[in-house]
Amino acid sequence: MECYNNRLFTIDELDGIDLKWGNADAIVEITERICRNEGIGEILNGGSRAASKHFNRGFEYLVLASGIELPMHDPRFNPGMGRKYQYDPTPGRHVKGGYPVPFGNEPPEIKYDMSKSAKIDFDGVVDVELTNSGGFCKFGEEMFLPFEARAKYLSLISGFDYNEDEVRRFGVRSYTIRHAFNLREGFRRKDFHVSKRSIGIPPQTEGPNAGRTIDTEFMADNLFKNLGYNIEDAVPTKETLIKLGGMEDVIKDLYPE
Repeated sequence: MECYNNRLFTIDELDGIDLKWGNADAIVEITERICRNEGIGEILNGGSRAASKHFNRGFEYLVLASGIELPMHDPRFNPGMGRKYQYDPTPGRHVKGGYPVPFGNEPPEIKYDMSKSAKIDFDGVVDVELTNSGGFCKFGEEMFLPFEARAKYLSLISGFDYNEDEVRRFGVRSYTIRHAFNLREGFRRKDFHVSKRSIGIPPQTEGPNAGRTIDTEFMADNLFKNLGYNIEDAVPTKETLIKLGGMEDVIKDLYPE
């Protein structure tokens, strides 16, 4: 729709659909084509990056994390999302752990001061890994089921005694085993990208996010350091894997004798 409004595509290329901004009927029509895999829908079915490659244009309009379209939370307004989108083992997901989406009237000087993000981001990873791996509800976690309660439930259900330190190790282990899958397949930190426009490069010149750029690399440096990873490649150190326990297969993959 943005590309069409900026005259990057013609109406004929879109099967005669007038995809101008605000045309709800056009949205329904093009969605139906995608569902039926017909005409322009066959091209759009592969996602926005595949469509750009097909037409060989529009790359500057993409909003992606390692090829995956971003959800509704804009990193320029929710800074922690930029790091999550780019560097979570499953990129472009908003329900992963880290620096949280701010609610209410959080002071802007706190919300956008990423120098204070290191511990918050790490604690958020541990917290949400526990929530997701334990089968808890994300909304419940935020509203009425504190971290301590979820740890107690986990102990009762699993039969293991998860004290506070062990629960935190649980969270790091969960994140690390997900991340290790990508490492085993050959991916390293340099292979994870987020569209520059989504983090304010270049910054907008007007609107509520004017002049704002989010430093995802700074946040990632802090997170990987706290997780016990090599910052350059985002590979867990052997010492970290041994300390986490139960990671023998990962050690064999990353540190073969």
